[in-house]
Amino acid sequence: TIKGEDLTDVVQISSGAHHVAAVTKSGKVLTKGYNIYNQMDTDEWKNIIYASANTRNTAAVDEHGNAYAVGDNLYGQCNVSKWKDIVSIEVGDGFIVGLKKDGTVTATGRNIYDVCDTDDLKNIKFIDATETYFIAIDNQNNIFIKGRMKQ
Repeated sequence: TIKGEDLTDVVQISSGAHHVAAVTKSGKVLTKGYNIYNQMDTDEWKNIIYASANTRNTAAVDEHGNAYAVGDNLYGQCNVSKWKDIVSIEVGDGFIVGLKKDGTVTATGRNIYDVCDTDDLKNIKFIDATETYFIAIDNQNNIFIKGRMKQ
């Protein structure tokens, strides 16, 4: 639970439809909200440097490049424990995307509109996910959209 005095140590924050996840200087993930999908079950996580929240999930990466995810796992989106060398992680609607240190991207979960087909992404430096798509930007500042934006 996030209390006012806890916020002085927050270095990064992300919000979903039902909850908020905040990373502290000490590497903990504080959460607040409605835990309907168990997406706030982050108490065991340590040394976290980045977290991402969406409606049904929270995902995070630690200082060693390991990935973590909790919440609804209907599509296998929480199956990230074998991911290594992750530098950033993002949560979409039923899928999770990870940016690896080597600039490649990995994804798991609901492959709606081929959002999890990432083999063609190379030299990526930034990712951001939402609903049914994610955006990747490469080292030449080209923008790639995987999945489909709602019309």
